[in-house]
Amino acid sequence: MSLQLLKQVFDLKSAVIGSALMSIIVGLVNAGHGLTPALTAAGKQALYTFFVAGFIMQLCRWLAGRDLPPVKAIFSATLLPTLLTVFLVYNLHSLKGTPEPLWSTLPVAVICLVSFFLVSRAVVAEQADAAAERLSLKGVKDYF
Repeated sequence: MSLQLLKQVFDLKSAVIGSALMSIIVGLVNAGHGLTPALTAAGKQALYTFFVAGFIMQLCRWLAGRDLPPVKAIFSATLLPTLLTVFLVYNLHSLKGTPEPLWSTLPVAVICLVSFFLVSRAVVAEQADAAAERLSLKGVKDYF
């Protein structure tokens, strides 16, 4: 896989930031059960988030960039990645080793919902700006 293709399907910045943030939160959620269970939960979350979040964030951008009315694009680009993330994270934490799988998943769900909404809204706004720019330049080019 070439580096260019990897950049198209994987968002490294989201993977690193998400991994750090979510592993800390999940570790703290499970801290009352002892150091080993908390570190196990945090480690699972860190690895999962790093490897999966980069791909799911690009999925969000792709969904937001589809040729749909803005509200539908934002809705699908927020809801589908959030549902996928919540399903995967809950199942990951339901495997042996995480004392609080539900409480480990809830912060992820909230942060993902907000993040995917903001990213999808930004993508839709960028596309609208680009379309407006193309239209305004087209009129200028036709004049000359």
